[in-house]
Amino acid sequence: MRAGPDVPYERAKNAEYLVALEKKLKTRIEIGIARNEAWANPGGVTLPFSPDDLHPLIGRVGLESPHELLGTDFYIGPRRLVVGGVEVYSCFAEVAKLFYQPDGGGFEGHESVVVRRTFEARHREVVAADDEWVRDVMESPFAARKLGVPAAPVHRPRRRFTLDRERDAPTQPELLIVQDDAKVATAEHTHIVRPPLGTRSPVGMRAVEAVRRRLSAPRSSQLTSVLATLQPDQYEMATSDPRQDLVVQGHPGTGKTIIATYRAAFLVDPDREGNSASRVLLVGPTKQYVNHVQGILRQHDPEGRIQATHIESLLSNFVASKSSLEHTFAGRYDDLDAHTRGLCEIAAHKVRQLDRFAMHKDVRSRWLRTTYELLRTNGQSGRTQLTDNPAEVAWLKNLPTFELASSQRRYLPLLAQCALALRAPTVQEQYDHIVVDEAQDMSPIEWNILDQMKSKAGRWTLVGDMNQRRSDTSYESWEAIAHHLGIGSGDTQFQATTITRGYRSTAQILELADKLLPRAQRGVEVVQRDGPGVQKIWASNPQKLFSISVDIAVDFKTRYSDGMVAIISAEPTALTQWMARHGWRRDRSVHRWVLGGQLLNVYGPASARGLEFDAVVVVEPSKFKQHVGKAGQLYTSLTRANRELAIVWQKNLPQALR
Repeated sequence: MRAGPDVPYERAKNAEYLVALEKKLKTRIEIGIARNEAWANPGGVTLPFSPDDLHPLIGRVGLESPHELLGTDFYIGPRRLVVGGVEVYSCFAEVAKLFYQPDGGGFEGHESVVVRRTFEARHREVVAADDEWVRDVMESPFAARKLGVPAAPVHRPRRRFTLDRERDAPTQPELLIVQDDAKVATAEHTHIVRPPLGTRSPVGMRAVEAVRRRLSAPRSSQLTSVLATLQPDQYEMATSDPRQDLVVQGHPGTGKTIIATYRAAFLVDPDREGNSASRVLLVGPTKQYVNHVQGILRQHDPEGRIQATHIESLLSNFVASKSSLEHTFAGRYDDLDAHTRGLCEIAAHKVRQLDRFAMHKDVRSRWLRTTYELLRTNGQSGRTQLTDNPAEVAWLKNLPTFELASSQRRYLPLLAQCALALRAPTVQEQYDHIVVDEAQDMSPIEWNILDQMKSKAGRWTLVGDMNQRRSDTSYESWEAIAHHLGIGSGDTQFQATTITRGYRSTAQILELADKLLPRAQRGVEVVQRDGPGVQKIWASNPQKLFSISVDIAVDFKTRYSDGMVAIISAEPTALTQWMARHGWRRDRSVHRWVLGGQLLNVYGPASARGLEFDAVVVVEPSKFKQHVGKAGQLYTSLTRANRELAIVWQKNLPQALR
């Protein structure tokens, strides 16, 4: 990797691209949906243009000799545009493989690639670039182009491209830049003097220095674009054949959420090969997850063809429930068994026979109640039982009343299945592709519900980590999920794709968390090899447990003032009550707490899934629930930290963490 190409020129070209992109997207996009679809697609139907939807240029590819269609060089961006006679291709077009894949992904002409330039942007302005040379040539293919383009807008003082040598210590010779800042506005290339070809990037990675700078940057509440540093394996999975199902197994921090999000964006991209999807459903674990990925989705989907939601919200929409039931998940496997669908459909059929009114909103609520009560009483009229299976009869007998069931997260999937048995989604309401992140936590009945929302020819993308399962009510293997959904049946053999390179957490954090796993499943390849050691602090009595935890978190926040710090506890309510008694006040979000200018995030293990922070304090790990002998919740919580982790305990520290 070599750093230091002519950034002012690229900054100006990016500014020109953004002007053209804004003009293309500025028209308000009206999305029409049928009235009877609103229950499955809640929210606004108009997506006005926002400057936040603009994504800067991603990179540039230089060729050794002119290509018939590509010329000697071309750019990669979020959308295809022609800017001042220069081609900018979509990051999801076939030609983008020349940028993301070392072998060009089989794209014709990859042998001619000489250099790949990766841009680093802040506030949509190019501030740095890294050149990755495939081989030496007499002259850079970028040096031949001289174009008059507008001067880039200046939001901050211009600077020469430099590296923080203590933080980024390049492993290869730097490029020597000879430039005259007074002539930047002419957008002419500066003269580049290249040293001899240095060492290559680590096997399987690209844009390594840009990745490391990215990892050292502060975390934020929303996932920010990583298109410029997307790795070859991540890109290959995100853009794999949309006509095939995809299952991805990955350890924490391997980029699963990035893959899921860009997979959804790829599916609706108008520039990709084949017909883009009309409707894509992205399902995450929590409301915080949806907020986390929303910004990226808007940049790639201004037409609103991707619906991002979380499983509880999805189920609540079917039941027409507006109450928040998060953190109350519990129950028996019977409540979530896949075979429950059959009983619900029998009960719904009986209800329709008894009441033949039109299926409008007022009647739907009454029918749901009647269907559930018929299920609970196994037919209640006594004429015909729904089932005579002793196990099922006993389970139905123990179901609570409709009022009680409606207030518990445990029974939400069952009520949603009853609602779908009464009214299945129409063809227009179904999705061409369903992407599920944290898929390991879906219960059998939830898979049934999602399956009914997929079109007949639709496909799945499932992303998750079986080591992070948080409940025994979910399937214990990808093979079991694949069997349930029919993935790999017929001519296609099921095979999960495994990713093993960890980006988010340091080696010190992952080595500790790995001890919670069976030996055969340990050993993630770590990118952040250097980091502080994990702190383990014992509280001498219960009264000090929370005070020590908060003090450490405040210290973390002092050092990561521009980033995010979280406390994760199995008892978040007790923790926040203690904080409230000591002057902390809840901020705009239920998870944000402030005191004297300090801001901390407090999460339970369930609501922290899919998120990441600069530093994390895990409180009393012995109280995190286990299932089938595995510490899935604790494992997930430990690996939310990007740079630093502290464990505070008062009771027994789990043996694996000692």
